[in-house]
Amino acid sequence: MAKADHAASHLGREALVLVVPQRKVLTIFGLVALAEKQIGPLVEAPSMPAPD
Repeated sequence: MAKADHAASHLGREALVLVVPQRKVLTIFGLVALAEKQIGPLVEAPSMPAPD
């Protein structure tokens, strides 16, 4: 019994480790896209170097 529980919790933890960063990355990309849509028209200096 304890062995099965341990395996399930381990699988759950691995799934979280895989899923959470992906959701964070998607959220960050979404925020960046929104920010670019909002800032794009305001910033009319394409020669400005992009920050790394």
